Amino acid sequence: MSAFNLAKSNFKNNIRAYSVHLLAMIFSIVIYYNFATLKYNPDALGSDSLHYAAKGASSAAAFLLILFLAFFVWYSNTIFLKQRKKEIGMYSFMGVTTEEIGMVYVIESISMGLTALFFGIIGGILLNKLFLMALAKVAIGNVKIEFFLSTKSLLETGGFFALFFIVASIRGYININRSKLIDLFNASKMEEKQQKVSIIKGILSVMIIGGAYYFISYKIDPYLVIKIPVVIGLIVWGTFWLFQALIPSVIKWLQGKKNIFYRGTNIIAVSNLAYRIRKNYKSLTAVAILVACAVTAFGTCYSIKYNVALTKRYEAPFHLAFMSESKRHEENTNKVKEVIKDNGDDIDFSITIDGMHIDEVNVNEKKNSNMYYFTDYFALRYSDFEKIVRAIEGKKADKILSKVVIGEDLVTFIMRPGLLVSFIDEKYVNSKGMQLNIEKNIYAPLFGKLANVPALVMRDEDYEKYKGLFTEYRYTGLNIKNRDKLKTITEDITNNFKESEEVVALSQESLDENRFKEMSVYFFLGGILAFVFIVASGVMVYFNIITEAYMDKEKYIRLMNIGVTKREIWITAIKQGAIQCILPLVIGSIHGIVALRVLALIMSRSLIVPGAISIGVLAVVYIIFYLLAIKKFIKVVTSKRKA
Repeated sequence: MSAFNLAKSNFKNNIRAYSVHLLAMIFSIVIYYNFATLKYNPDALGSDSLHYAAKGASSAAAFLLILFLAFFVWYSNTIFLKQRKKEIGMYSFMGVTTEEIGMVYVIESISMGLTALFFGIIGGILLNKLFLMALAKVAIGNVKIEFFLSTKSLLETGGFFALFFIVASIRGYININRSKLIDLFNASKMEEKQQKVSIIKGILSVMIIGGAYYFISYKIDPYLVIKIPVVIGLIVWGTFWLFQALIPSVIKWLQGKKNIFYRGTNIIAVSNLAYRIRKNYKSLTAVAILVACAVTAFGTCYSIKYNVALTKRYEAPFHLAFMSESKRHEENTNKVKEVIKDNGDDIDFSITIDGMHIDEVNVNEKKNSNMYYFTDYFALRYSDFEKIVRAIEGKKADKILSKVVIGEDLVTFIMRPGLLVSFIDEKYVNSKGMQLNIEKNIYAPLFGKLANVPALVMRDEDYEKYKGLFTEYRYTGLNIKNRDKLKTITEDITNNFKESEEVVALSQESLDENRFKEMSVYFFLGGILAFVFIVASGVMVYFNIITEAYMDKEKYIRLMNIGVTKREIWITAIKQGAIQCILPLVIGSIHGIVALRVLALIMSRSLIVPGAISIGVLAVVYIIFYLLAIKKFIKVVTSKRKA
């Protein structure tokens, strides 16, 4: 039988055994095709700015995907080769040379790759419209999406994945050719030699990870971008040693506890677990890092979605707002009221507060600094701050007010509206003889984009003391009774004040909606990327457990021959698989939580909810793959024939 016919027969007979491997690759291709198509579809979202946002985000996501998927294809092909080595080795007894065996593997591997590519691209084409409809729904609402087929995205997807499959097949061919017959036939018995456990490495792993956590989170500054690659490297290194040394050390300690080790089937589960973790520490590290990426990506995307709604509300908290110098404000207020009345509407609610514009801040201290700093602030009394926060937030106001810390020349810093992240950590404000210390930074609703500078909340007494040094302004925010008339009223007010430099006005109608839609695009694409990481990490856990089933098959058959029941094997498999599933999930989740904690500090917002949701989704996906893997594990190890 020729190598081609043998490979064809194998592929046809083993298609069910390849199912998860094949589905994982098809899923990868479907996702990549949709990201690639978005780059080449200029009419997908009906707006140039949204198209460029989607193109930029999808290009960045596609680049990350291609790096990850290259690793994923390599990893899954490695697992595939491990599972097939013994079977491939048996061909030698049929008189087949190692070169011919290698060619059988290459043909079989490329056939599987082409099958995955065919169904992946077909699936990508069929799901592309649904993908774009979901993106449009998130970004701009209900719009008509036309079917789009891109030759460029077809060539890009086909080219990348064909290259991956060819390289993986050649690698397998070289691996088989370099292997001795005994190595192929006894693949499941390779590397059984116990590796020495280094307790020192285990202790150092905790110190490295802890040091990385502290290094990234103890101070949020503009150098954070430089720190990130260093911290990622340290965390990967620490996690690598954690699985290589610390966890095996803990398991070795458990083996010394006779009351635990010799209870029920623990002797089988713990012994297998100790060996498998030391053997698979690289893949367990990869899974933990994937989990961390998934938690971080999902949490970041959720925070973007949350901040889109929050920023939109904070940038224009009232239907209409205007600000002018205190001495002219009453006159301007009367003009606004006349415009509203002329349009057949009336004011439903209004609030007026005072504030002073603090300029020339810290100029002398930081004139030679290469760091960015604020030179302008808007300061207001605490009583006015409480008044406007209660007007905007209602029952939620107490939570914001409880964060404010003020005292004599001690103020609270309010971040500029619309600012998602800030690395600026001002500690003091000096201007025109006034010296204030900043005690705390918070995010709270105030003037919106009307006064697009940070604000300072101070004691009423301090405000009265310093207001003579600076220009004082008066701010009025109001809601009208008929929101539908706001656009016309806004146009009339704009025309009324367009010649004036003494008043500035802001309406909810004047906000740039496309900017918020762009953020929604980033949220959607980032969420898809996070979902890919979640599924991929689950698939890798599945592969790990199934690979062990093939490696341990003969051991379990011998155990059944000496009286171990199928129920006891179930219990052993559940314990062993659960630990291998839980460990990377817990460690990766901790890494992700720390990353979200740093992001929360930068954004001055709580990310507990997105973090909890991402870990919950991960746990559900893991449980599904875990149950599938355990079921397959039992089928493999209890079957007298090839599973």
